[in-house]
Amino acid sequence: MKVYRTSDVAKIIGVHNNTILAYEKSGYISNVERSKNGYRIYTDKHIEQIKLARLVLKNDIVKVYMIFKVREILKTIARNELDKALDLSKKFLLQIQVEKANEIILIKEIKELIKFHIDENKKISLKRSEVSKEIGVSMDVIINWERNGLLEVPRNNKNNYRIYSEHEIILLKTIKLIRKENYSTQCIGKMIRKIEANNFEFLHRENELLSPIGDRQKDMENLICHLNKMKED
Repeated sequence: MKVYRTSDVAKIIGVHNNTILAYEKSGYISNVERSKNGYRIYTDKHIEQIKLARLVLKNDIVKVYMIFKVREILKTIARNELDKALDLSKKFLLQIQVEKANEIILIKEIKELIKFHIDENKKISLKRSEVSKEIGVSMDVIINWERNGLLEVPRNNKNNYRIYSEHEIILLKTIKLIRKENYSTQCIGKMIRKIEANNFEFLHRENELLSPIGDRQKDMENLICHLNKMKED
C-alpha cells in the first residue's frame, strides 16, 4: 500500500498543507495514522476523500443550510458509510433541484419588478427614512445591507448625505425579494452585481440563473457518480 506525507498530498491535490490539515480536523477524511516519528500517513483512500471534499466545497455557498448538508455528507464518507452518504447526496440533489426551480420563479419576479420601475421612469431623490417607508423595511435593515456591501449609495456633494434614486430603489426592492429566499449574504451581493451590470442588461437574458445553484447541482451529480464507483470497488 502506497503512503504519503502531508506535503505529498498537498502537492497532488494542488493546495496548501494547511488545507489538508483543516479537512482532517473537520472530519472530512478517515482517521490518519502516524508514523513512529510522528508524521501523518495518508493513503490513496484519503486522497480520494480529499478530492471529493474539493469537488463539493469549491463553489460559493448559495444558501447557508447547504454547507451543513455538504459537511454531513463528507463526514459520512470519511466514516466509510457509503450507502448512507449516497442516500444523503441523492436527497440533497433533490433539494437543490427544488431550489433551482424556485430561483427561476424568483428571477421572473425580479424582472417584472425591474421592468415596472424602468417603464415608470421616475426621477426621484429620497432620504433613507423615506426609502425605508417605500421599501417596507427598517432603516437599520437598509444600513445593514449597505454595510454588507449589497449596494453602494451615492452621496450629495454638498452635505454628504446618501441620495437614493430610482436605481437604488430597484436594487433595494430586489434585495428584499432575494432575502426572502434565504440566500447567503455573499451570494446576494454577487446576484445584485449581476442584475445591475450594464444598466440591467440581465433583464433581456433568457434562461440564465443568478446564483451558482446550477454548479452546485453538477457538483452533487458528480459526487453521486463517484460514490457509486467507490461502492463498486
